[in-house]
Amino acid sequence: LIHMDDPQHRVMRAIGADWFRPKAMRALKVRVDELARIHVETMLAAGGEFDFVQQVAVNYPLYVIMSLLGVPESDFPLML
Repeated sequence: LIHMDDPQHRVMRAIGADWFRPKAMRALKVRVDELARIHVETMLAAGGEFDFVQQVAVNYPLYVIMSLLGVPESDFPLML
């Protein structure tokens, strides 16, 4: 989107605009908080050694995006 000009930019932006409205973001917050809690618990359970890049920096945002798009968790390997 950042490399597009109108009118293409406006058309593409409109496709996902509803996903980012305040009401949708409030609804997603519960899931984002749950995912954050899961990832923090996983780090704590690792007991000191943990691949932060893979387990958090890659996986956590992907799970959030999948939740936003309504993609089931079972499709995580495919999305990754």
